[in-house]
Amino acid sequence: MIVYESAKTRPLSDFHEELRFEFPNLPAQLFSYYILRCARIMAQEGNLIRRRVVIHAEPGVTRYALQAPEEMDLVGILGIRHHDMCGCVVNTVPRTFVPPDGAVRCDRRSAWYDAHEGVLHLSGPAQSKGAYYVEMSVAPALNACELPEEYLKDFFTTLMFGVRGSIMLISGRPWTNRQVGQGYYNEFLSQIHRMAIQTMSGKQRGGIKMNFGKAM
Repeated sequence: MIVYESAKTRPLSDFHEELRFEFPNLPAQLFSYYILRCARIMAQEGNLIRRRVVIHAEPGVTRYALQAPEEMDLVGILGIRHHDMCGCVVNTVPRTFVPPDGAVRCDRRSAWYDAHEGVLHLSGPAQSKGAYYVEMSVAPALNACELPEEYLKDFFTTLMFGVRGSIMLISGRPWTNRQVGQGYYNEFLSQIHRMAIQTMSGKQRGGIKMNFGKAM
């Protein structure tokens, strides 16, 4: 059984108000396009949006299809942990086509992710039980109508730098301002870089709480 972590989302229209003040005559569709585009860049470049999946292993089953949550795209698998009755753990299993060196823990169990197939492979004793916790980096899908709430609560300022810059860099329009727009966009990229470093060092703002409960 595969259980996905629940997460709150907000419609793209919730991000429009800030932009309407500065660009009162632009259509909502333009706002939504650049909001979604910049949100995807933030997620893909900074691994800022993370979701957890718990897989309750079934005896004899060695392959589990992993997909991103609805209206999301999978950017990458960041880590895999295995909890069994004995408390043994497999930590930080990289993406590879074969079991990586050092992946085997506790009674020859191993786990690895095949990015091409989108499948998590488990190997070890056929009677293996327990829960595999998978942390994935995700990004809003191209056709998403909503964004994860983190963009409004934790990353709003950065997102607006990117959207403002993108709009001002559109050529040949009354609102075009390449100098200011490029400044906004450069700050957008700089903040993504800083937040990515914070995320890697475990200091991400608005950390996501796991809601799975205790693994049995």
